[in-house]
This record gives sequence, structure tokens and C-alpha cells, in this order.
Amino acid sequence: MDGPLHKRRRSVLSLLAAGGLLCVGSLWWFETATGIIAEFDRYAYPALMLVFICSLVILRLFPKRFSLALLGCYFGASLYFVAAITTFTLLQAQNNLYIVANTLQWMPLIYVAAFVLFQQRHAIVLSGGVFLASVVPSCLTLLLKGPGFWSLELGALLINAGAVHLLVILSLSFFTVLHAQFEQARVKAAVMESSAHTDPLTGVANRRGMEAAFRRIQADPAHSTVLVLLDVDYFKSVNDRFGHYAGDEVLRWVASSITSQLRPGDLVGRWGGEEFVIAAPNTSLSDGVQLAERIRQVICAKEHLIAGPVTISAGLAAWTSALSVEEALRSADHALYLAKANGRNRIEAIKDPQVLRPLARQVTA
Repeated sequence: MDGPLHKRRRSVLSLLAAGGLLCVGSLWWFETATGIIAEFDRYAYPALMLVFICSLVILRLFPKRFSLALLGCYFGASLYFVAAITTFTLLQAQNNLYIVANTLQWMPLIYVAAFVLFQQRHAIVLSGGVFLASVVPSCLTLLLKGPGFWSLELGALLINAGAVHLLVILSLSFFTVLHAQFEQARVKAAVMESSAHTDPLTGVANRRGMEAAFRRIQADPAHSTVLVLLDVDYFKSVNDRFGHYAGDEVLRWVASSITSQLRPGDLVGRWGGEEFVIAAPNTSLSDGVQLAERIRQVICAKEHLIAGPVTISAGLAAWTSALSVEEALRSADHALYLAKANGRNRIEAIKDPQVLRPLARQVTA
């Protein structure tokens, strides 16, 4: 699948291959021009450049062959470094400290590339494998020919480079493992937070989740929001006639019907029992009435498989910075009371919540 992650990896590989081609080409030209190029590099540089060119061609013309380009580029570069270090350790007479140091200082990029382009476990194995392959020739040389085979400077350089390379691999491994643990903790925390703000029965926000949403809306002093309180009519009779399992099914069905009619940015939550609340930011009261009416008609249009016909009543109120959310909810609750008092299965709206006094709720489901 050519998803965002795959495209990003392809872009990174293209950048690394192009950068490698430019750097190797520059080194080839500079060392040749100054006469300090090693005999090994005289042939290895063009071969390595060819690897990078082939990888870029594959990425450009055959994007589905990404794995081939990736493996060819990585193992081609790795082979160059391992072969170069093997040459340095076995052919003392051809050694030049500049050439050795130049190779050793570029080699850590292989480890970084492994952790960027491959999965964590594969990156550790690949980078560790390249490191071991590069130090084995040095160890064999020490065993077979003794430390006197190298000059003091070369021996110190190889030992220091080996220690640094190992530390780089360990650091990259530690950072990636730590990052993975942080990511797992972040995902777990997000799941726990979502669970704490989600109604397990209907899947919409619970009262705590909606209260958090209200706080976010209230943080904008210029907000203009419509609050809608919806209540399933005669819900108690559904539980009495068909049982609580059927009642739960009705609540899930109503929540799904509400969600299907919401616009981007609208929020819905189960406020309690058979009551739901909708917050519609940047919405006029007339648009809010149309939204509630669409929801009412969608629910009325179909009979529930178990409970049969289901209707809802809804009350609306405008919520601006001039009102607290408690006052706006109280107004919407009063509008819901009017909808039920006027026959249910209808929508009522409070146009000016500021004129209302706190009212005790006078009707039950």
C-alpha cells in the first residue's frame, strides 16, 4: 500500500541516495585531483556511485520496487565500508591516516540510515551485523600478526573508531526503544482518556466528555453555539414492555441516527439516561432547529426492529459568551419541557435565554 509512511520512506531513501552520490562523487574528484586517493577507492568510489544511481533509477521508474532499491542501496554502502576497513587492516603498506579516518568518520551514517529506513528490530540486527563485519578483520589481524603490525596511530584510530561506532549503535538502539515505549504510553493514555470521556453503551461522548467539550468551546470568547437537548419519548415504557436489552438497543440506534446527521464540528454526547445533548458551534438558532428537525425526522422515518416506532423531543437554546453553559443548558432544558408539554415528538427553541428564570424540571420521560 502506497500510504503516507511508505511515501516518506521513499523520499528519505531518495534523499540519502542523492546525497551519497553527491558526496562520493565529490570525494572521488578531490582525492583524485590531489593524488591522495587510495587504490581501493579508485575503483570502489565509482562502484558505490553506480549503486546510488541504480537505487535512484529504481525509485523513479519502478516505485513498487522500493524494497529492492532500499536493500541494494544499504547493502552496497555497507559492503563498501566493510571492504575498505578490511583493506586498511590487512594492507598496512597502503595505509594513509587521512583515508582511514575519512572512511571511519562516514561509516556511522550506515547505522543512522538503518534506524531511519528499517523497523527497530531489523535496524539493530543490520547495524550490528555491519559493525561486527567491520571489526572481525581487525581482530583477526591482531590475533595472527600481533599489534606491532599496525603503527601506533593506526591502531589507536581503529580502536577509537570501533568504540565510537559501538556507542552510536547502542545510543540509536536505546533512543528507538525509549521512543517506542513513550509512544506506547502515549497511545495507552489516549485510549484511557477516550474511555473516560466515552459512553460505553452508545459510543458517543459521556457527560464528562461533553463537559470537557463545553470548556473548550467556552475558551473562545466570540463563540456562538446552539445547544440541543434530545429525549427519547416514553422510553420507560420501552424498558417495561421489551426489557432493558431492547432499551439499550434503542439508545444505540438513536445515538447512531443523531451522529449520521451531524456536521463537521458538531458534538454529541449522552447526557444521562435516555437524554442526549448536541453542541453545534458557529451555528444560528434557526440552523440548529433545522438540524434537530432532521434528526427527529430520521428517527421517526424508521421503526426499530424491537421497540417499533420511536420518537424524540428536543429543546434548543443559543449559547454565547454572555451566558454560562449552565444557563444555556437550563434554557435548552426548559425548551425540552415545552416540547414534551406540547405533545412530544416535536422541537422547541428558546430565542432569548436571558429572560428565563431558573426552572425546576416538571416533567418525566
